[in-house]
Amino acid sequence: MTVLGDKRGSIRKDSIIISSDLHGSSKFDDNDLPLRSLSCDTSSRLLAFVPTSETGSSPEASAASSTKGKKVNDFKERWAKQQVTAASGRRANAVALVQEIDKERKAERHDWKKVIEDLQHDLEECEMSWETRMSARDRLWEAKMSDTMSACVKDWEAKMSDTMSARDRLWEAKMSDMMSACVKDCEAKMAKNNQDWDTWCKKMEATQKEEKETLTATCEKLVKENAKLTKDFADQVAWQAKVEADLGLLDAIVLRNLIDQAQELLAQMAGLPIDSNTRPSVAWRMHLATEMTDPERLNKAKSLFAQRHDEDATAAMQVLESEGGMLLIKRHSEIREEGDKAAHGPMSHVGVSPTVERQPHKKRGAIMSVITFVCGPESISPSEL
Repeated sequence: MTVLGDKRGSIRKDSIIISSDLHGSSKFDDNDLPLRSLSCDTSSRLLAFVPTSETGSSPEASAASSTKGKKVNDFKERWAKQQVTAASGRRANAVALVQEIDKERKAERHDWKKVIEDLQHDLEECEMSWETRMSARDRLWEAKMSDTMSACVKDWEAKMSDTMSARDRLWEAKMSDMMSACVKDCEAKMAKNNQDWDTWCKKMEATQKEEKETLTATCEKLVKENAKLTKDFADQVAWQAKVEADLGLLDAIVLRNLIDQAQELLAQMAGLPIDSNTRPSVAWRMHLATEMTDPERLNKAKSLFAQRHDEDATAAMQVLESEGGMLLIKRHSEIREEGDKAAHGPMSHVGVSPTVERQPHKKRGAIMSVITFVCGPESISPSEL
């Protein structure tokens, strides 16, 4: 490091010497001026004192001025040459200085590289020596630890043997006491459970007796109801056989029930006064009984809904203006009393459709309009999908 510092110092001194040579003075002839030591301001001042030609001067003055002009031109030429020579000298010295600095830097890098290589070599030797010492220490440590562990294991086994023997004896004594207490507790719980079981059995016997009596009464009631249902079923079968024997009578009863229910709806929609002892269908027929002919009866029925615009009035006018309207205003013949029971049930499309199919084709349209009025629009059953 000291050598490198000395070299840098020598380089700085050389550069200072060179720079002083670059800016030093040069030798000229006796007629030359030391122009290099003059600054630009001084040269400009000298040039300012050079006299110029004046108009109307004498021949001697003109000759003198021309001589001075030549000297000035010569002075300028020498000045330019000196500047070029000085610049080329400075460039040559600067190049030499840069080359010298490069050489010094290369030498420094070479020295540093050698120092680094020496340090790396020393580091490798230290690492190898350290690994050797560490491996020897590890082997010694392993041997010591092995002996120590063997001694510890033997000591621990001896202590554990004594401890386990004492612990086993203590554990056996505790287990014996615990088993004795557990047996006594189990015997007490078993006695209590037996007592609770006897109480529960007696309670269950009483409950079963009550349930048996209740089931017996229920069975007797069901037997009576079954007998009644059997009798009703037999009566229904007999009635069904009787009705099936006379399909014409059944059709008349079904149609009578259909017309009767339609007249009940019309009476309710019209708001006719209905007595508690009079059916709405009878009130409807009594309201129309004053008219003798069917057209008059139909007009009177329509007059009940002519001034109204609600949904009921619209539905009533539609059914009265349809083919089935005449069926709802005519007088009906007397119906057998036995057919009323079968005919008074609620109407449905499914129940009436067989009856409609057995009617003449010309009557079906009128009957279906009344069925739609009573039962509403026919819906599609899930079986038909």
